[in-house]
Amino acid sequence: MELSRTGSSAYPAPAPERTIYLHHAELATVGHAGHLTQMMATQTTLIILLEGHCHLKKKNRSTLMKMDTVYTCYPGTTFEFIGKGEPSLVAILRVELYQPSTSRPGMLESASQHISALLPDEAAHPVPGAAGDCCRSVCAMLRSGDPIQQLRAQLQVMGLVIDAASACSSGSSMQASGVERVKHYMDEHPEEPLNSGKLAELAGLSPKHFAEQFKKRYGKSAREYITELRLAKAKRLMLRPGRKLKDVAHEVGYQDEFYFSRLFKKEFGVSPSSYIGKRKHKIAAYACASTLGTLLALEQLPYLAPLHPKWTNYYLERYGDDIPYHLEYGSSDSAAHPNIKQIAEAAPELIVCPDYVTGTEYETLRDIAPVFKLPPEGPGSWKQGLIQLGAILGLEKEALQWTREFEIRSQKTSRAISSLHGRKAAPSILFVRMIRGRLLGFDSAGTLDYVYNDLGIRRPRCTPRDGDEWSPVTWEQLQAEDVDYVALMIRQDSKTLEQWQALSRSPEWRALQVVRQDRVFMLSSNPWREYSPIGLDRARLDLFNHLKSAGKKSMPNPPAVYGEDIANRS
Repeated sequence: MELSRTGSSAYPAPAPERTIYLHHAELATVGHAGHLTQMMATQTTLIILLEGHCHLKKKNRSTLMKMDTVYTCYPGTTFEFIGKGEPSLVAILRVELYQPSTSRPGMLESASQHISALLPDEAAHPVPGAAGDCCRSVCAMLRSGDPIQQLRAQLQVMGLVIDAASACSSGSSMQASGVERVKHYMDEHPEEPLNSGKLAELAGLSPKHFAEQFKKRYGKSAREYITELRLAKAKRLMLRPGRKLKDVAHEVGYQDEFYFSRLFKKEFGVSPSSYIGKRKHKIAAYACASTLGTLLALEQLPYLAPLHPKWTNYYLERYGDDIPYHLEYGSSDSAAHPNIKQIAEAAPELIVCPDYVTGTEYETLRDIAPVFKLPPEGPGSWKQGLIQLGAILGLEKEALQWTREFEIRSQKTSRAISSLHGRKAAPSILFVRMIRGRLLGFDSAGTLDYVYNDLGIRRPRCTPRDGDEWSPVTWEQLQAEDVDYVALMIRQDSKTLEQWQALSRSPEWRALQVVRQDRVFMLSSNPWREYSPIGLDRARLDLFNHLKSAGKKSMPNPPAVYGEDIANRS
């Protein structure tokens, strides 16, 4: 079958003989002011709002979703749902574009690199209500188990994609694509003198209509947006060596450095010179989120850090503009790796890395600058690492003060958890991970030590050995009498998510007492797989909120002990 479209130059028609295949479809509920954990799109993912009001967050941009609109997340991007008001229902369809293989006649191969030419980020369906009806129908047909119905589901999704792609040629979608094109131009050229007339001309709209469309789409005026872009870029430039303030102002589009300074202070509350002066140390955080979570407990913003929208999104959102160099996440296999080259060029005074960095990789880093390795994960080792790093940076008092305050917060949280649900003691929790079709024990020994020993959560007798990442969790363990709650972390890849949907609908799963009584809650890998002072503090608050929410379901008026204090100290 050929998917093609005429009458639009914005999205060229794909080559003949390409076809769309539906891999997985599900309906997901986003609770009141709740989240569905951030997911990585390993395949092209189509998202449609069916009921309620919900924000879709992708590429660090949050959009209030509209009915009758198909939102596309391309492979490699991350997305997250944020509830707004009453619970919302969204459809998530994972599809793939295939084409005949050039090397293996008669076989198909992925053509996902061409999907953006077919589908834009957002496309309004031409028939009101049709997209939602299609999604409900597709999910029902896939669950039926009838091969004919499942084939119909494939055809319906193909029709949905064709309708969404065709809608790109409509007037409203062309307006949206024009505004989006201008935003992309602004992202690439923030330093250019961009007045409203020029921007409207680029969008193919009148100045008044462009201003209305831009603010409606992005929640701020084009002027506000370009100012944010320029100041964010200025922060990164100011922290690089040898940059004069006048040169930075000119580079981001301001000819008057004094106007730039006033604007900067108005936006951030400090002058550019004060902002630069706060950086006493030039440090590289390497490989993982734990290095960031340790440095930031000492209020030390690194000069280079692994910032990624999936693995370190918490830090990317809050500190991305304040960290001049963004490294790739993970280890680097050779001296020619971009991470190593960037660190060498920046010449930091210290590199902070995880304990698993060894051998040639460690020697390569040590040739660039002194290296501090965080201690191996284990009971209380986060505290050891924080105090040791504080000693190196001359911040011993700050490190000790942070640990004391954290211990006080942990004690308050422990008492609050014990008071929830009218209990005299804390509940027991079994921590479980799901990878593909396997249920496994939680592999973070340090995090489990903190939860069970510092927060006082009771450990079920059947808990797998801490730190054993391949220790299976059995049905008998899930049904054990001393398991009050199950905290489940599901790996966010399409195969695991597909198997989780099948498991969650199975009679065996639904028969579990913890499932029947709604005592299973989901954990996100961020922060639960980050073993650091900041990571544990975030996990502490996350766990308390889960248990507090469970208490509201089981009791009309659960005690609100320490809740406000805990939330304020997060």
